[in-house]
Amino acid sequence: MLNRIADQVNKIAYDLGLLSASPRFRYWQIKKDKYAFGWTTEKDRKGKFYAFIYRILKNKWKLTRKVAFGRRKKAKERAYKWYCQRKEKLAQT
Repeated sequence: MLNRIADQVNKIAYDLGLLSASPRFRYWQIKKDKYAFGWTTEKDRKGKFYAFIYRILKNKWKLTRKVAFGRRKKAKERAYKWYCQRKEKLAQT
């Protein structure tokens, strides 16, 4: 019972912007490459899904591109498109 109440309080706090939480995400990465291509699996507070590209540095990930979508499927498709383009580019060199 307490867990349900805590979940409801947290949800209200997130909706009001008092707490911040980043949505979960998945990503593809080509072996030994410096880039990760991902998409969110949950909506953010604005009700959007995102496709993004991160550049992987030594100890951190730097966001290089981010595009919003209304549907998760579209965000995943865009991230996969970027992944395939990078894979082709690396295969040519």
